[in-house]
Amino acid sequence: NSTYSGTISVKASNSCGTSAPATLNVTVAAGAAPIPDFTISNAVQCLSGNAFTFTNGSTAAAGTTIFSTVWDFGDLASSTSTSPSHSYADANEFAVLLNVTASNGCAGSVSKLITVNPIPTGLISGSTSICIGNTATISVALTGTAPWTLVHSGSSTPVVVNSSPYIFTVAPSSTTSYTISSLTDANCSASTGDLSGTATVIVNANNPA
Repeated sequence: NSTYSGTISVKASNSCGTSAPATLNVTVAAGAAPIPDFTISNAVQCLSGNAFTFTNGSTAAAGTTIFSTVWDFGDLASSTSTSPSHSYADANEFAVLLNVTASNGCAGSVSKLITVNPIPTGLISGSTSICIGNTATISVALTGTAPWTLVHSGSSTPVVVNSSPYIFTVAPSSTTSYTISSLTDANCSASTGDLSGTATVIVNANNPA
């Protein structure tokens, strides 16, 4: 494959005179640049257990081959594998950049977005004391993307929640502790470690008159 070289020279002039020339050597490779492309196994994943596979589909121009491949995953990590896999430590949207260089020296790049969604969390609170027959208010603070679906102790029926905090009322006949047993948001499911807090409602017997 042929290459063509040349020099670009620039001078600056004003009333004070003319500067020394600044030169730049330029080399142009003959032939077309490669066409970079790649696919993503699943472009939207949850933070927990995320594993993205990038399949290189780049093509080189006739008479050339792909000489080098460099990936930038958008989180300060990179790879020179042809079709790498990568996991992210943080939830965010990342631009994945693929740079390919052909045997004729020509290069091309393409960028695509992937999304790592955060894991929802739930914190239940509202410990209090009531007299038997009265009610208590329990609060659940939620993070993530609405709507959430949660199950708390004292109810086996999932509850769909559209805003945080979620407030519900209980009227236990005896002292009861309430916890969150499961939680999902619009994108991901929480694990046990993402659910915290206990709301204990102490029920006191009414004293006779």
